[in-house]
Amino acid sequence: MQINDSTQLSVPDIMKYHRNRYPWFFVDAVSLENGTDHVLGKKCFSYNEFFTKAALDASVPNFIIGEALEQTFLMTFMKNNPGLLTNTVSSECFYKKSVNIGDVLEIKAELLSFRRGIAKGKAFGFVGKEQVCEAAFVITVPEIMNNFTPKN
Repeated sequence: MQINDSTQLSVPDIMKYHRNRYPWFFVDAVSLENGTDHVLGKKCFSYNEFFTKAALDASVPNFIIGEALEQTFLMTFMKNNPGLLTNTVSSECFYKKSVNIGDVLEIKAELLSFRRGIAKGKAFGFVGKEQVCEAAFVITVPEIMNNFTPKN
């Protein structure tokens, strides 16, 4: 999943684009593929995560994985709309295999459409070369949507 001719973003850079913050910030790095609607993200899960303190097993909760997928997907359209508020309309996540503490989740996100402030797309999660999850999202950007709302 190597990207050529891309822009690499670290945590401080990513925080300029969307509003998630600790403890609900689940992307460690992002690669923006120039000229496309694809983004690669990475999340390294460690025992230092807030949700592992009381966990008896070493698996990452599915809702955390889904949030990491969504936060990576946000970068597919937020790269052109930094810092704006977003709302999730729908998210469907399918988990094929568990992700464990110590794993590196690599995420490939793709924007399928972005019209009038409504983004639709998919994200796929991999540990190594094995796909462990996938998701489909519909997310709105209210500030952009308001430009298309009829005025009296």
